[in-house]
Amino acid sequence: MVLQALYVFTQVQSRPPVKQTLAVTLVTTLATLLAILLPMTTPKLFWGSLKTTTFPKQTTDLETDYLIVGGGITGLAAAYFLLKAGKRRITIIERDTIGSGSTGHSAGMLVTEPEQGEWYDMVRVYGPALAKKYYEAHVAAATMVEKIVKDNNIECRFKTHDYLHLKKSDPRRSVSLMREYRAVQRVLGNNLELLKGSALQKELPSSLFRYAERLRKHNLVVNPLMFSRGFADYLSKKGVTILEHTEFLKSLNSSTVTTNRGTIAAKHIVLARGYAETHNRLNHFLTTIAVTKPLSTKQLTSIGLHDKDMFDNIGESSTFFYGRITGDNRLLVGFGDKQVKADASTTLHAPHLKKIEKFIQTQFPTLTTTIAYAWSAPYALAKGRVPLVSLKHNIVTIGGAGIQLGSIVAASYAVSTLLKKSHPLKRLFS
Repeated sequence: MVLQALYVFTQVQSRPPVKQTLAVTLVTTLATLLAILLPMTTPKLFWGSLKTTTFPKQTTDLETDYLIVGGGITGLAAAYFLLKAGKRRITIIERDTIGSGSTGHSAGMLVTEPEQGEWYDMVRVYGPALAKKYYEAHVAAATMVEKIVKDNNIECRFKTHDYLHLKKSDPRRSVSLMREYRAVQRVLGNNLELLKGSALQKELPSSLFRYAERLRKHNLVVNPLMFSRGFADYLSKKGVTILEHTEFLKSLNSSTVTTNRGTIAAKHIVLARGYAETHNRLNHFLTTIAVTKPLSTKQLTSIGLHDKDMFDNIGESSTFFYGRITGDNRLLVGFGDKQVKADASTTLHAPHLKKIEKFIQTQFPTLTTTIAYAWSAPYALAKGRVPLVSLKHNIVTIGGAGIQLGSIVAASYAVSTLLKKSHPLKRLFS
């Protein structure tokens, strides 16, 4: 326990990622080695407590028309689309609390970006017409989130910000790269801009990246835990039954499941279990997020993030960074690359935290700050280019979106499939 406390103290509370004393360096190196060998407790999430119980647990055997397993963004969105289709008798069960899985552990960046690769990959594989429909579905998902937040006064630090997709290659030296950019611009319209040279340095000073694709519209930031719980409260008021601390154990048949608290009979079942879902078309990875102490306006200006842009370099390699400024002016940086098992632990992954600190030091060399919060969490990612939506009998499985707007798009398609209705993305998902 002492060694665990030493690690958490040195990694999360004491050590500036830029300037360190020799003593602190030696202590943190020792703590990191110990952390690899010993279990430790995950530090508290920046977003709030995952333990907050809002809804009751199952107390008796139940019957429902639509049972949704999973209280993250995918399950909540599925209930929303069922309501929009005029369906009633909808029940959501969550093994812990609403938003306590991948959703609550996320960075709260809702960006109009494909789950894997880049928009050019979608254009190249599926053609511009279908890629455009997929982009428009992400825009519709962002519009849906904004409407739910504003109509229901959900306090979740909702904002809209520019999104910078960073790259290390130089487009001035690559004709093919410019060709790709123009192909994507035709799909995304004037929402996509190319920044390079002085334009990029003015937006985000960097020695790591040579240019960026900037999307100005339809990109949102939220406190993901507060948003998911506000979304659930809205659904509850619309008549959806939500049960927390009610864990799906197994399906007895295609219309009955057992939980840790009884059985539930349902005409239709939606499995939206996030990283808990096991399927041969899903891989599971680990991501780590670190959040600094609040920065001054001068510090924000010095690193080029006073206008609160979000950024990532997803798609350039198997490892990636992403980040943004929080509502109270903290720098949030995430990193992901480690493939894990579906039941992976959510303890803080020390090697990831070291890479985040090195990234901050390299990307923002003038910034001296301290990490206040850090946590790791597994997530599922489909092996294909789009999320998994699989229908068998009356059970539909959704998983592997990786990003929250993509989860909403997948839920929209899954509900249409379950209800045997047409959907503009049928060719893409099938």
